[in-house]
Amino acid sequence: MTSRLLVDKIEGKASSGTIQMPAGHIIQTVESQGIFTEVTTTGSSFVNSNMQLAITPKFANSLILFKARCWCSCNQASGGIRLQVTRNGVNFEGGNLAVGEVSRTSGPSYWEEVQHIEVLDKTHNSTSALTYIVTLLSAGGTARVGVSNRTGTIIIQEIAQ
Repeated sequence: MTSRLLVDKIEGKASSGTIQMPAGHIIQTVESQGIFTEVTTTGSSFVNSNMQLAITPKFANSLILFKARCWCSCNQASGGIRLQVTRNGVNFEGGNLAVGEVSRTSGPSYWEEVQHIEVLDKTHNSTSALTYIVTLLSAGGTARVGVSNRTGTIIIQEIAQ
């Protein structure tokens, strides 16, 4: 014997569209995977890379989990890269906080490395579109995000709290 539950619409007990999801439940996921166009910098101020993705939260009090896998490179043996994630062009984590950093004190004059980034946004308070961007700065040499022929991935999840 099999059971089936077929519904066209679920509504909240008090009013439509107010169903309370249990904490930790994933409400939605958006993702992008591909070869992101390379962005370079030699400067010590953060610049936007082409690794960006938007999500429109269903709830203003939810958590947003941003995950990225990005290829970085530098053309200097003692160079480095600092990475940061912004929301709608603002560093929501505060200050000059880097979420990823790659640096070398010696070695080959050109190197590539994959970076995994995870950032939890607890303060968005919005149901409007939010765009998250990986930003980078040079810590010596020419820093790059989006190395040719290397696949990058971004995943953003909205999580009930």
